[in-house]
Amino acid sequence: MKINFIIPMPTIGGGIKVVYQLANQLKDLGHDVVIYSPIITFKNKSITSRAYVSLRNFFAGSKVNWFELKVPLIVKYILRPKDIRKANINIATFWSTSYFIKRIPDNSKKVYLIQSYELWGSKNPKEVDDSYRLNLFNITTSEYLYNLIKNKFGNNNLYRIRVGIDKKEFFPEFKKDYTKKNLSLLIMYSSNITKGYIYGIKACEEVMKDFKNIKLRIFGIKKPKKIPKKAEFILKPTREELRKIYSKSDIFVSPVLEGEGLYLPVLEAMSCKCAIIGTSVGALNEIGKNGKNCLISMPKDSNNIGDNIRALIENREKLKLISQEGFRSVNKLDLLNSSKDLINIFKNLI
Repeated sequence: MKINFIIPMPTIGGGIKVVYQLANQLKDLGHDVVIYSPIITFKNKSITSRAYVSLRNFFAGSKVNWFELKVPLIVKYILRPKDIRKANINIATFWSTSYFIKRIPDNSKKVYLIQSYELWGSKNPKEVDDSYRLNLFNITTSEYLYNLIKNKFGNNNLYRIRVGIDKKEFFPEFKKDYTKKNLSLLIMYSSNITKGYIYGIKACEEVMKDFKNIKLRIFGIKKPKKIPKKAEFILKPTREELRKIYSKSDIFVSPVLEGEGLYLPVLEAMSCKCAIIGTSVGALNEIGKNGKNCLISMPKDSNNIGDNIRALIENREKLKLISQEGFRSVNKLDLLNSSKDLINIFKNLI
């Protein structure tokens, strides 16, 4: 089967990583896969944002230094529908790419892989909402997104896959010591408001006032404007570095908000036996069991997040339970199964 992915940018990011992982798996399963990206990116939330992304695309080109991509990545200065080779399946991966694949002049099945409700990606919410009404075959990566799209837009061409983890990439490197004094918190920085960083970091800072031995690590693809005192920031960690960061940390704080899809870092952290403090959004909406494999907080509630962090610091048996049960839960999610589910959907479409 010939399969094309259309991405808005080839640069590092969670959504792009999922596309690259799926593309590699599909190739390993014997399919002919190509990824296309423009340098002058598709419509974005503002002229400034579009210029910034386009500049990043220009410097990145077709080289992917942060991921072992096994399939061709074709980057065009301006990507046009006529540049896309004939294929059985063309896949949009962002709201603006959905409008692009609609214009591809062939009889391919046109699929929209939905990883987030991307209102944050446009100044005009109607543009995003209308992307789900283009009569494409919509595939969501979480049950939450499936229900949102179905209930809000009444889409009949709607499918769901569950994205898994590459267990060769994420696993616990070190034995956990649940009794040590200097436990460490971990949070991911993102300027995307749906990640809820401002609420998570506020909770971490308040907890650190009460527990002086607590360490804080922050990672991200760019630095926040302000880094709390005594916090360690890791910029653009490699996959190996990220696995070590997860493995060395004890509690991963995931303050994501409504509209977020799977949120891969939760699954990655779980795979490295990090105990999860999160919200009932994304992955935890599907595999999270409050008090068993995670502690669930209310979105935008820094006090609630902080109380849950304190609960694990003060109860080490609970910390151990959450860590180990989370690890067992995420082991059921396998990246290969995600790709097989995707292929089964494609076969039904053709």
